[in-house]
Amino acid sequence: MTINWSGVATPTSTDWVGLYHPGDPNEPSIDWFYADNCTKTNGTTALGSGSCTYTMPATAGTYEFRLLANNGYTVIATSTTFTDSG
Repeated sequence: MTINWSGVATPTSTDWVGLYHPGDPNEPSIDWFYADNCTKTNGTTALGSGSCTYTMPATAGTYEFRLLANNGYTVIATSTTFTDSG
């Protein structure tokens, strides 16, 4: 699946995307990646908008993605919820 975001007013190279079940706290995430390069190793580019391709884990369930700021747990944006059949 492709995750897109835009309109981040003050992006950093350590903004990250986490996979969550709706209603779960921001820590810990099920999985995550840095928004600037779609990997778990942050790069050096701060992106106010972008996209990443993501392969869902093999566990069926209802999920959402959250864009979080600067290696922290402040949510910038949350996706709509979706169901993955695993």
